[in-house]
Amino acid sequence: MKNKENLLTNTNPALWFVLVFIILLLFIIAFNFDRFDLKDADLFTFFYTYITIILLHTFLNRKRFRLFNQQGVHENIYKSYLQLTWYCLPYLLIAVVYENLILFSKAFEDTFKNVDLYLMMVDEVMFGVQPTIWLQKLLHPLAVDYFMVAYGMFFVYPFVYIIYLLQKNRLDVFYRVLMAQVISLIISLSCYILFPAIGPRFVFDPDFPKMAKNIPEFTSRLEGIKFTFLLNLTGRESFYALQYDMWNYLERIKTDCMPSMHVCLCLICLIYAMRYRETFKWEKTSISFWVIGVFSLIISTVYLRYHWVIDIIAGIVLTIMVYFATEMIYLRWASTRKRMGFAVHEVKWIAEAEKLEKRGT
Repeated sequence: MKNKENLLTNTNPALWFVLVFIILLLFIIAFNFDRFDLKDADLFTFFYTYITIILLHTFLNRKRFRLFNQQGVHENIYKSYLQLTWYCLPYLLIAVVYENLILFSKAFEDTFKNVDLYLMMVDEVMFGVQPTIWLQKLLHPLAVDYFMVAYGMFFVYPFVYIIYLLQKNRLDVFYRVLMAQVISLIISLSCYILFPAIGPRFVFDPDFPKMAKNIPEFTSRLEGIKFTFLLNLTGRESFYALQYDMWNYLERIKTDCMPSMHVCLCLICLIYAMRYRETFKWEKTSISFWVIGVFSLIISTVYLRYHWVIDIIAGIVLTIMVYFATEMIYLRWASTRKRMGFAVHEVKWIAEAEKLEKRGT
């Protein structure tokens, strides 16, 4: 006999991690209230994330919604959006934290500073040169455009994958991926408060105020392929410039280098995509796309001067640690649920849609 679940037993542990993290941040604000300018608070990333998730959900389930309309079971459509919000709530809450991390950056800017100088020295010790300075000899407009697209895919991979897993009714994988992303985000955001770094794109910029003496400078600008029509249409001469300005606008906080969240979140998705490759319709093509895309993104973070190489290494190490921690936490949680006699997790409205599809065929 299956026991009736309650809110505690039916909630992804990721939600509790996020809530504890938010409470800790609120305590920091309360005890340092005079340092915080709450007028800078914003919810743009929350709405952007939520709208993106809803659009993906609607697109991926359009056939099921059409089937529900034909069968007159409209409540399943409404239920799907409510469940989507509940399942993705940890992600939405962490988006609020990320958007408002700038409050902490400004509050403690005099306490934690010049972290970039130490990261720069680490890169110098590891390679004997500054990687982003050395890469100037390999700059090419076509490569700049390609890696800018690869870099921008960071705003796609995490959303697409978790919604795809929901659409496939793979809650077991969805919970793992979401939990791993949330844990890595909590650690990363904490580091961005304690170790705020702006990266080589600013530190080595000739027009940026120097943090110390003898800091090298870029002698070549990043330039994509130039198009006259694009300049007339948007005021930007290349797709690289257009994307750079757009991502720069979306990325409200600029002290988010160490560790690389781009690397960590996308590697987490890649690991689970490869582990559960059977969820993809075109398995080999999908995995090839993931591998090429994620590794291009990792290279882009240095090629486009966003990150120090040590940021990338830290992101990879964090990915490995978070992956094993997530597996341990999820298996313990799933084992406890099973011992208590709870049902195997599934998205019930999708299960109903699949039954209707089978009847139709």
